[in-house]
Amino acid sequence: MPSPHPQPAVAPKNLEDLLQEADFYLDLGFLSEAKASMDQYRQAGPLDAEFQKRVDRYDSLLKSQGGQSPAPTPEAEPDRSARVSSIPPK
Repeated sequence: MPSPHPQPAVAPKNLEDLLQEADFYLDLGFLSEAKASMDQYRQAGPLDAEFQKRVDRYDSLLKSQGGQSPAPTPEAEPDRSARVSSIPPK
């Protein structure tokens, strides 16, 4: 028999977990992951002062990175193949 009170889509504990997850990713500078956590929270929970703190922090970090996409790009890593191919064979 179904419960007379519908359950929320995400339990309050999970909302707190999403905020903690966003904090974790913001601390590491992983903005795309932090945004994903905040988007999940936005869909499931109340947009309260705690959520707004994360949004403000996200915006600040995004601006400090020059507004660039937070996703890492392959160009950011050294091109090891170029170094290996420039070594003459023995």
